[in-house]
Amino acid sequence: MTRLADSARDMRMLLVEDCQGDVLLFRRSIARLDLRIDLSVAASAEAALAQLKDAERPDLIVTDLNLPNMSGLDFLENVKSDPGLRRIPVLVVSSSTFERDITSAYDRQASGYFAKPVDAAAYSAMLETIAAYWRNLMQLPSERLPLPKFHG
Repeated sequence: MTRLADSARDMRMLLVEDCQGDVLLFRRSIARLDLRIDLSVAASAEAALAQLKDAERPDLIVTDLNLPNMSGLDFLENVKSDPGLRRIPVLVVSSSTFERDITSAYDRQASGYFAKPVDAAAYSAMLETIAAYWRNLMQLPSERLPLPKFHG
């Protein structure tokens, strides 16, 4: 187990978001607050899944629910059903505050659910809280440990 605060590297975050305005708010908040986040962006769930197969694994995934083609819920289900990806924490950040969406995200093993902020200051506050929580408090599994074998 490890904490990101114990490492000298930046947190690797994958943002799955098709709205360029929200991507810009994430980037600006990271820069303004100097959060030491290495942000990768995928504009669709399909692009995110391809990126997860080909690139270095992120420490945290943040996804929207309302994505083109494959929904954020389907993306979450894909990540959590893949033995090579399921240990990556996934947060849902969505404009939806419907109970069915929140419940569906947690049923698919979301690590958290946040309502999308309405302005830049609220985006910054949300991102600062997420970064502090995942960097300083959470114990994360080592990438070196083998995945358990499930018999079905």
